Amino acid sequence: MFSGYYEYKMQQYAAALPRLKTVAERGNSEAQSMVASIYQLGLGNAEVDTEAAIFWYERASAQGYSVASNNLATIYIIQGEREKAKRFNRLAREQGFSHSPSFR
Repeated sequence: MFSGYYEYKMQQYAAALPRLKTVAERGNSEAQSMVASIYQLGLGNAEVDTEAAIFWYERASAQGYSVASNNLATIYIIQGEREKAKRFNRLAREQGFSHSPSFR
């Protein structure tokens, strides 16, 4: 596994974030999605930062990481951006995410 993975899985988000960001900046899509979730949910000592979450999820989604695409769909549906939500929901399914509700 990569730096920060273990800390994230053990819910040690404050310790995980700087390590994960280093890996995410190198292009690892799973680390990018983990960083995004920390910002999306305000885990550890991170403030909720939806824009940062979107930034990292978009990078992971662009690499085919279906979890990130699904999470983007969720953010956009909450924000009332139905068309973006539908686009990322469809993309998540195309990327193999099977637990995604369909936004119509």
